Amino acid sequence: MLIFGVFTKVRYTILTILFINVTLVFAQNIDADTLRTETIKYNFLTKKVSQNNYSEYGQYTILKIEDINRFLFDVEIKTTQTSIESDLNNEFISRITHSEDNSSESEVDEKTEELDESTAETAETNKGTPGEKSLSERVVDYKLFVLRVNKAFYDLERTKTIKNKLLNVIKTEQLTYRIALDEVQKIEDTYADIENLESLLINFFKAINDYTIAYSITQTDTALRDDNSIIRAVKDVDSEIKKLKTLVDNANYPNIFEEISMLRRALKIEQNFSAISEPVFCEKDIIEFDIAIKPKSDLNSRIGTTGSNFKLKTPITGGVRFDFSTGLFGLFGLNDYSYHLVPNSSEPSKSVIVEDERNDKAILSLGIMMHISARSASEFKPALSFGLGLNADDISETNAYGGISMMLGKENQVVLSVGAALAKIDYLAGKYKVGDLIPSSEAGTGLTEKVYRVGFFASLTYNFGGNSTQ
Repeated sequence: MLIFGVFTKVRYTILTILFINVTLVFAQNIDADTLRTETIKYNFLTKKVSQNNYSEYGQYTILKIEDINRFLFDVEIKTTQTSIESDLNNEFISRITHSEDNSSESEVDEKTEELDESTAETAETNKGTPGEKSLSERVVDYKLFVLRVNKAFYDLERTKTIKNKLLNVIKTEQLTYRIALDEVQKIEDTYADIENLESLLINFFKAINDYTIAYSITQTDTALRDDNSIIRAVKDVDSEIKKLKTLVDNANYPNIFEEISMLRRALKIEQNFSAISEPVFCEKDIIEFDIAIKPKSDLNSRIGTTGSNFKLKTPITGGVRFDFSTGLFGLFGLNDYSYHLVPNSSEPSKSVIVEDERNDKAILSLGIMMHISARSASEFKPALSFGLGLNADDISETNAYGGISMMLGKENQVVLSVGAALAKIDYLAGKYKVGDLIPSSEAGTGLTEKVYRVGFFASLTYNFGGNSTQ
């Protein structure tokens, strides 16, 4: 029966504490009008979290990874099975990064400058004179059309240089949004015609058309046709011009123009240099983000890195937190009182009630405490505490505790508590007072009874539950 009584007491104790906990949790009302989203920032390059890396209870929190080149890396952030995809799909990245042109940038630029100078010189020579042009002047006219075709072709070739420059920017592993903007601006400043690339193709075919007319004239010009050296030179040049046209027809320049436009736009989008998790509602104690960063599958062998996997824990602050701990309690001022009777010399039939000397030693007991504190990321948290414990003299009885605590640690915590204790102890029965004369015949008939008395306690307990993680 004694054991059954102990289990009954413990069961009621636990149910009482749980009821109080549930009641207080539901009492924490969250006003929907005050909800907001807080951002925790993690820098991929410096591997550092923003200084204010706490989340507030009852609000939404997102994790933002900054300064990460999403053209090269896939990022997955898991809180509740969420995956983040790049704004540019892998198919596009694979297509443009594997279609680089091998032409030399300096070679194209130097050739273009050379043609610019030749065209200017030829145009100066061919200003024309009144009346019919001489044979040499008609040859110069033909050469001018040839130079126009060549210049238009090399202007087109320079678009491959623009594309390669943009690709080199994208393939910079430690590329940030600000650096990307600066590099794109430099390219745009260098190549003024980047805003109207289609005009380069139009100019080429227009030059081809004008050249074709000029070539036809050479075939009907008797003076030119009779000069074998000129005819051979014309035919050789015509063969080269046809090769250039074939190269342009096969190069699919409209596709190159489109890729340049897409690359320029993509490098100016800030979201391509960050990854953001889905919002998480803060209702526990810690948010844990599981982050996986890996090179895109088709670029893994090209950028010289293997990525990383790590977890990022963020404490939640604000609101009221409830913790439970169990451990050893020391009770003071709650020792049992005892009394004895001393015969009265003037009245032999009566005796005087005398209090015995009390034992002031601490009483050790086991108990459980509930701690109410402000949710905090600190290693030291003060709390109000209430608890119940076993009575050392009669384990079927329960002691009650109330006081203040200091909780040490962030997760599994050691708790130091002091305060008032309420316990049943042996005390002089209510109908008696110390010094009363009572009949000697009442000796040993029960001078004491169990009454609740207030004392003090100090406890050392341990919170096995730790913080709850979401």
